[in-house]
Amino acid sequence: MRFWAVLLTTLTVQFAINASRPLASYQSIGLDASLEQLGLIAAAFAVAGVLLAIPVGTAVDRRGSRRFVLGGTSLIAGACFAHALTSSFVVIVVLQLVFGAGLILAAVGLQTLVASMGDPDRSEWRFGMFTATVSIGQVLGPLVGGLLSEGAIAAGLTSPDDPYGTRTAFAVLSAVVALAGTIAVLLPASPPRSSAPPRRPMGGSVRSVLRSPSMLPAMWASLVVLCAIDILAVYLPAVGIERGWSVGFVSLLLAVRAGASFAVRLLLQIIVDRFGRRWPLVFMGLGAAIAIGVLAAPLSAVLAVIAMLFAGLSLGLAQPMTMAWVARAAPPELRGTALSVRLTANRVGQMTIPLAVGIAAGFTGTGVVFVVLAMLLVSSSAVVARSKLA
Repeated sequence: MRFWAVLLTTLTVQFAINASRPLASYQSIGLDASLEQLGLIAAAFAVAGVLLAIPVGTAVDRRGSRRFVLGGTSLIAGACFAHALTSSFVVIVVLQLVFGAGLILAAVGLQTLVASMGDPDRSEWRFGMFTATVSIGQVLGPLVGGLLSEGAIAAGLTSPDDPYGTRTAFAVLSAVVALAGTIAVLLPASPPRSSAPPRRPMGGSVRSVLRSPSMLPAMWASLVVLCAIDILAVYLPAVGIERGWSVGFVSLLLAVRAGASFAVRLLLQIIVDRFGRRWPLVFMGLGAAIAIGVLAAPLSAVLAVIAMLFAGLSLGLAQPMTMAWVARAAPPELRGTALSVRLTANRVGQMTIPLAVGIAAGFTGTGVVFVVLAMLLVSSSAVVARSKLA
């Protein structure tokens, strides 16, 4: 029951986040935001993670997970409600900071619970189920967000500064995500055990984590995959407008990617048992690079769907595998810290890479976004191939 409560809470949080990210881009585009400003939105979402992830991870190790998950879901619900009221780009940027903080609180707590539930040798299965649930949220979020936006447009619930009906969509989201708080009450408090080793200073804990075997390659692979998923969510609306795609079709593309990731994650344990851990990560990284790289060309709608399908299959493996890799490598009493260090590395990438990509896109066009992502994915495959991952 406890594990299913973790999955239900994860589903609600991820649904809200993945509905809100493209909606925030459309809301900003409705306020005449530039490509560089869209990069600022992606970076703002990541800043909170850079500042909070490690302190939150060490606090979770000491005090348990439930209170942090409850706090995170409350922040996400409040940010959705505030989006429904604003018509200021500056406020949107601030709200992305709030979203980022809420996700960090919830994610560190939930991932620590997953890491501590059961046999470490079955961690791929647990993280596979966890990230499969994330994928369901990534499927439902853009689809429902797009439908709410299209419905608001059809019903005339738009305005000159909100031509895509995003305020109505955010108002509905704020009510839905509030349900996550009631589910999170069922989570185990996971208080610290009295037999746990003496607490280490935060800096010493982080150093211990980073010295773990193969930790840095795991961090880089995780960072690149998360940035690829995040940049697709942020920039695909701009690409869609440039290529004449509707809000609904862009939402469908994001849902196709997430649905493919969900499907492959259900097979994760079978893949690991048969092929090990290293080479699936290497080849899936290369596959994602090819699938995303071809999106730089002005593809037809059908080819764009096929490319996103293969991107989803390829990206779907790396996220749970790197989570399990980090959790296994860290000492049991530092799993929350280790997962938070991983999140910090991810957020640093999310903060810097989208800004750089946005600046480049402003000079050369949106196609460069996909070229940069492809190059990063190739580099992550090279790093994993040289690692000691079994």
